[in-house]
Amino acid sequence: MGLIIREIEVKGVLTKSNLPVADYSVNPYVGCAHGCKYCYASFMKRFTNHPEPWGGFVDVKHWPPIQNPGRYAGKELFIGSVTDPYQPAEAEYGRTRALLEQMRGSGCAVSIATKSDLVLRDLDLIRTFPNARVSWSITRKPSLMFSVMAVNSSCRRFKSRICRWICLCWLRSLDSRGVSSS
Repeated sequence: MGLIIREIEVKGVLTKSNLPVADYSVNPYVGCAHGCKYCYASFMKRFTNHPEPWGGFVDVKHWPPIQNPGRYAGKELFIGSVTDPYQPAEAEYGRTRALLEQMRGSGCAVSIATKSDLVLRDLDLIRTFPNARVSWSITRKPSLMFSVMAVNSSCRRFKSRICRWICLCWLRSLDSRGVSSS
């Protein structure tokens, strides 16, 4: 069985957060194609009515335009708290980029968590946000990660022996463009 992708309409994409790192959680997708075995967000499956296992489905969110984005000035948005906002579906649907475009100039700060190099596509937008940050997780054992733990992650297409080097290059690319990375 392949990946199930559905498009869904939602009332909004910004959710008030109880996380200590952000004022709002933003998840442009429900589910995640990476299917990482260690993912803390797999608990979200129980809210989806999907019979597929975590990693077997992605719901693409469509929301109405964000009204008065300036009201989020000085607030922190955590993009990707329970999904990867730059998972493979983003290349086709562009929901994360649409969010960044809607929030550009609002004065909010963004933190983005991803495993994908697709985030580099949006550096032109990300760097316009104050205190923008992008976080990647990099494993010390790439061969284990790809064979068992994160079989669909973006680094999968690279030979494991160079994956960490490539990820470090991505981080340097962000840093050189004024986006904090970790």
